[in-house]
Amino acid sequence: MNSVVEAVPMRKLAELLGVPSNAILMETRSNDTAGEAKEILSVAGHKPFILVTSAFHMPRAMGLFRHLGMQPIPAPANYVGRWTTQPFVMRIPPEADALVESEIAGHERLGMLWEHLRGQL
Repeated sequence: MNSVVEAVPMRKLAELLGVPSNAILMETRSNDTAGEAKEILSVAGHKPFILVTSAFHMPRAMGLFRHLGMQPIPAPANYVGRWTTQPFVMRIPPEADALVESEIAGHERLGMLWEHLRGQL
């Protein structure tokens, strides 16, 4: 995945929320989270920093960064939740978005297994 796709709108959002632009590190050279961790290590070193990523992705990202001896402070985003007033019987049939969430969860679990096999977690 090209991190530029995610990095640009995240930078703009952080600035809208009041984060000074000179306090934002936008890593755009890596192709995956392990690569991002290595790139950020060269800048942040072993000092604490705020790691913003999807709540689904946070456990794997934290593991990869910590494996390199870094001190990320988790700031999970993009939580998925449901609120409904429908009776339980109406919630039994599966919904399409549940399939997407299952795919994301499966992707993260397989990613963690892969990183363990590669010795990066």
